[in-house]
Amino acid sequence: LGVAFWSPLAGGTLTGKYRSIAKDSVSRQQAWSGVLLKSENSTRETAIIDQLEAMARVHETTLLDIALAWLRQKHSSTSLSTITILGPRTLKQLDDNLHSLEITLSDEEIQILDTVSAVSMGSPHEIISSSQSAIYGAGSNQIFLNHPVA
Repeated sequence: LGVAFWSPLAGGTLTGKYRSIAKDSVSRQQAWSGVLLKSENSTRETAIIDQLEAMARVHETTLLDIALAWLRQKHSSTSLSTITILGPRTLKQLDDNLHSLEITLSDEEIQILDTVSAVSMGSPHEIISSSQSAIYGAGSNQIFLNHPVA
């Protein structure tokens, strides 16, 4: 099965440029008549970007490099084929995107990013999951398989 990742940087969000605390967020807001087209708008996005920033410091690189390396490596140990569709508008952006090929994340780092970016399954999945041990006993986690993280 193949998957194509469209907008792997979430419209620029995973580069950190739309952080609510970014230095240039005020100037961006002024340039667009008080409106930011994209902003960090959930605790999940904040957690992902915080983790990308921490890893970027460790690897001495950019959030962009870490985000693209994460996607590239995410399914490398599975039979899932992935293609990341990049959308650079300038040669510099293309060079920046290609630089991510030099970054290798550990399995632990990939797991951390997968965990922090996991999408809530919502109702009824979370209700059923939280009540499994009460219904089936302490070994219920051996009965039901965990849902894969997207």
